[in-house]
Amino acid sequence: MTMYGNSDTKTYASTNGFLSIMQGSSVYQAVALPSSTLPNNTACPFWDDLKLYGASPDQGIFYSFNAAGTTVTYDYLLGRAGVPSEIYHFQVVYSTGAPGVFVYKYISVGCGNNGVDASVGIQGGNGFVQFSLDVADITPGMTITCDTNKSTCVAS
Repeated sequence: MTMYGNSDTKTYASTNGFLSIMQGSSVYQAVALPSSTLPNNTACPFWDDLKLYGASPDQGIFYSFNAAGTTVTYDYLLGRAGVPSEIYHFQVVYSTGAPGVFVYKYISVGCGNNGVDASVGIQGGNGFVQFSLDVADITPGMTITCDTNKSTCVAS
């Protein structure tokens, strides 16, 4: 996986809605990017105070590869800290065919929360993009493509 020119074969998926390479973290207080509290190379599809309630197949962070092994999808299915009934379901898709490009897909983002307490974007040693911060503009069905080569995050 490559972010802003930095590559690693190990990834760290946090229950607080981010994915990093080179080192992990469990920081839950979402702030503006770039953030010194996050690992330097971090994709933030929905950085918020999220929580895994119980060891069940209903919640967790799951990953799968396509048949060729060139695309990985991280599937986040979590509750909100203190509000287990609020369900957050989103994905991060990364393909080795497009190094440095991360696609965020949103299935459910709480009970109308829609990112009002979240930080969405990507950061690395050579740049960052803040797509949204504490604004309810992340909606189910939305896709955001963050390209660390161009330093952009574009919604569709």
